[in-house]
Amino acid sequence: MELGALICTPRNPSCLLCPLREHCVARAAGRVDEFPAPKPKKETRELHIPLYLVRDAAGRVLMRREAGPLMHAMYHLPHGDSALLEESALDLVRRALVGVVRHTITTRKIEFSLYDAELRGDADGYEWIDVQELASVPHPSYVAKALKLARVR
Repeated sequence: MELGALICTPRNPSCLLCPLREHCVARAAGRVDEFPAPKPKKETRELHIPLYLVRDAAGRVLMRREAGPLMHAMYHLPHGDSALLEESALDLVRRALVGVVRHTITTRKIEFSLYDAELRGDADGYEWIDVQELASVPHPSYVAKALKLARVR
């Protein structure tokens, strides 16, 4: 039996049902309300990350499959910094701001500024994804929001 999940809960302990009540130090001291002590919450970080929408002449979108610990094996648009993902730098020309997408990932509140961009150099580590194939390419919801904002279908 999982006592901490079913009987000795932080908000409403059921001491009368507990098979260990006779040995409970917190109950004997009249301090059952104090245990277990709440875990400190992680501080929420606010991030502002540029995202780039790069398309080729065929209308395909440039994306990279993530290999790191966060969102592993998912495809991402190029990021303008490495605050969220380790990014391999691309030689891009930033064009017009398409819009802003807000997203929360665990303890991060992120504002993604989506820009149209042009690739000047090589796209090492990136792939050109046909927009007709996007539904079958695994990508996080913030990328889906960005693509929808840019009307990429």
